[in-house]
Amino acid sequence: GSKSTFSNYGAWVDICAPGTDILSTLPGNKYATMSGTSMACPFVAGGVSRLLQVKEYSNWEILFGDLIHTRKQNGYGDVDFEAAYKISDADRKPSLGLVTYILKDTIEGDGDSKPDAGETIAFYPTLRNEWGQAKNIRFSLELAETEDPTILEFLDDEVDFGNQLSTYGKNKSANPIRFKVNQECVDGRKIRMALRANCDN
Repeated sequence: GSKSTFSNYGAWVDICAPGTDILSTLPGNKYATMSGTSMACPFVAGGVSRLLQVKEYSNWEILFGDLIHTRKQNGYGDVDFEAAYKISDADRKPSLGLVTYILKDTIEGDGDSKPDAGETIAFYPTLRNEWGQAKNIRFSLELAETEDPTILEFLDDEVDFGNQLSTYGKNKSANPIRFKVNQECVDGRKIRMALRANCDN
């Protein structure tokens, strides 16, 4: 089917369900078709209830992750309970993303949390895991392709994150990655970098 005219849409919508011209009950032993989220929500609630009857989940986050990662690829993200039922631990692959970060320049720096010329910076990322169990997480930084390769000196190649992340878990790295800013770097210059993160599973 096609998207309802009243449907919400965008990257923030996790799953969808039918909500237009749905046959429902009325007082007096009658039936009628209705539309709206009040029609779509029971599809999801009923499906989740049935799923919980036949499959065990250690926490709600794993259930939500299974539903989100088995959506039908039809452009709308319709929920697919059969596919969610077939998911096993081996199918749940972690997906790591950057939430925010902290810069510390107290090493040979002025303590303003901004990278200035000649300072050694400690970079602490906060990562979120979107599915599965992320173990032995490691991360690294690299300069963007268009960036001046002499602007920074990386003092660490790859760093142990120091924390595991469960499904939809979020945490700050226990260990920083360090880099030194070139003495000739102008004040207020923005330095473009890319964060790479990976884990065992």
